[in-house]
Amino acid sequence: MQIKQRHLRPRAALAGVVGLGALIAATTITSVSATTQASSHKPKVVTPNFSYFAGQTITLDSPGNPGGSYDGMARILAPALATYLHATVNVVDYANSIQGQDAAGNATPNGLTIGELNMAGAIDAFATGQPYTNFPIKTATYLGGLLTIEDDVVVTPSSGITSFKQLVADPNAVGVLDSPTSFTDLNLRVLTGAYGIKSNFITGYANNPAILTGFLRGDGQFTMMGNSTVGTAIAAHNAVPIALTDPPQKGMQYYAQLEHSKAPSYAKLLATDPPKTAAGVAALKELVQITQSPVEVWFVPSGTPANVALALQRAIHSILAQPGVKKALIGQGFYTNYFDSAQVSADTAKSLRNISKLSQYLG
Repeated sequence: MQIKQRHLRPRAALAGVVGLGALIAATTITSVSATTQASSHKPKVVTPNFSYFAGQTITLDSPGNPGGSYDGMARILAPALATYLHATVNVVDYANSIQGQDAAGNATPNGLTIGELNMAGAIDAFATGQPYTNFPIKTATYLGGLLTIEDDVVVTPSSGITSFKQLVADPNAVGVLDSPTSFTDLNLRVLTGAYGIKSNFITGYANNPAILTGFLRGDGQFTMMGNSTVGTAIAAHNAVPIALTDPPQKGMQYYAQLEHSKAPSYAKLLATDPPKTAAGVAALKELVQITQSPVEVWFVPSGTPANVALALQRAIHSILAQPGVKKALIGQGFYTNYFDSAQVSADTAKSLRNISKLSQYLG
């Protein structure tokens, strides 16, 4: 693995970013009485075609390695979705987000391939001009999304840092372990930039498990990743949580340790210990908005028949309400807030309209 180290330098706001809402806006199926436009210009009611899936094999593409957050979520949903649709559902993992998302986005549009999109990573990529998918996201059909996993901002015990406030005040630069064009990257760059934390960014890690390996090896002192990945290190006192994207939810893995740590959520930081500059406050507010918006989004490729896509949308919404599925997701560290396709589109467009508040700290 190639490890690259460079000093963080704020970037000027990127030109043209505000207009990206049109780029990512998706085709949506928004309600129980979803409609399409008929040739007579009268709305045509779309009826979900559940029977189409009986006996079929569905591929659920997971844009991440086995054991990661995407894989964990997919393997909870797959058996419930199979039962609901009377189909076989296979989970396929990929080495990185681009490969996994491309596989679904470029699949045959027959409803038998479902993709997972990391929307925060997409926002980060668009803001920094980095590649993220090799298919036009704006043409995909969203099936809905979740708030995603609870993420922890952590430092090494050897750093001597025990709180976020202490990190901000530390006169020494900390090594920040990062994975580009990811939810981790978006958070770390905005936090360090908004608070003026002295930082040396260390990149080259493919995903959160790779970051954790580097963190435990001593490559750096500061990073952020999902609780399902870093929780074991927190429980073993090999990682100190100093901030959380959102408050932990009862039933989550390592809930007791997170509660005991008293680590503040982003919203609490904003209320009690905000950045010193107006630009920093605006950036943290937008980061709070993004972390409270759908991040894990399911989609099917452009051209998928509307009645087939609507059946998938209804099926996913239904199984996410099942107590057993909710308990399993919470146990793996996921929040279970469901966002329908219209909410996914609206929240994403809002985030992109406000991306200029973050862009000076990204890249």
